[in-house]
Amino acid sequence: FADPCWDMMLDLFAAQAANVDVPISSLVAGAMVPQTTALRRIRRLVSAGELIALADPRDGRRTYLRLSDPLFVKLSQLLLEWHRSDANLGSEIDGRK
Repeated sequence: FADPCWDMMLDLFAAQAANVDVPISSLVAGAMVPQTTALRRIRRLVSAGELIALADPRDGRRTYLRLSDPLFVKLSQLLLEWHRSDANLGSEIDGRK
């Protein structure tokens, strides 16, 4: 996708579904945009309550990010709906309606 916020949210969604912690540094690197841009977007999402920042209890220099519970649920529903739409489209193309 072309939107770094969307890319970061999808990365966090996949990690959260797998119960994997994501440090800010990894999320920034995966965003494929300048570091300042990614950090600015992360700050906005944290301020809006969409992302939760959690301090690493073993290393005070590291902070992990996760989606808020409401955003995780919304993304789950959206992705499920897209999956269903794709499955229905495939059925219509194959003539299986």
